[in-house]
Amino acid sequence: GDAPAALKNLEICRRLLANNEKVLQIDGSLVYQGETDIVVNAILFKLPITKITFRGHFSVLLRPLIGEKPIVAGAQIFFMDVPEIDYEFGVEGAGAALSSLVSIMKA
Repeated sequence: GDAPAALKNLEICRRLLANNEKVLQIDGSLVYQGETDIVVNAILFKLPITKITFRGHFSVLLRPLIGEKPIVAGAQIFFMDVPEIDYEFGVEGAGAALSSLVSIMKA
């Protein structure tokens, strides 16, 4: 793509889990909007994907915290909800049949 992903609304806090384990938690939003150079090869035609948008709320748990460098022994990374992914197909000159197929695929 032509633009870097953006991290927004970052919140960092220490938490104590139910098992008394101390963790460092980082929550935020990941947003990417950009042009792509992806081509889906179907049996009868090639379908270019020209733009992609990705939005999701993520969480990173750094655990367990240890008393020496590097301070953290591991990490868990996950999305709190299913991320939103949207895309645009490049259908210039492909005709009405291809446009109909694109509409069906995006539905």
